[in-house]
Amino acid sequence: MNTLFVNMKSQLTFSKELLETVGFEVYRTRTECKCTPGQDRRDAIIGIMEYDEAVMVKVIRCRGCVNRKEAGNV
Repeated sequence: MNTLFVNMKSQLTFSKELLETVGFEVYRTRTECKCTPGQDRRDAIIGIMEYDEAVMVKVIRCRGCVNRKEAGNV
């Protein structure tokens, strides 16, 4: 599963619309990020597309994780 982090809720909505455009089934949810336990519940979306294998993408809204190098965002 690929995980991306975004700063704003509007970026989360944009990601949702983009994934739906290319054929993913997208679900809004709450999930845990890489921040301090107990303070790490964040808005997120999960996108699923089925080919020969399932492709899954998770996008989490967390400013702290975006600023860390391990977030994978540049």
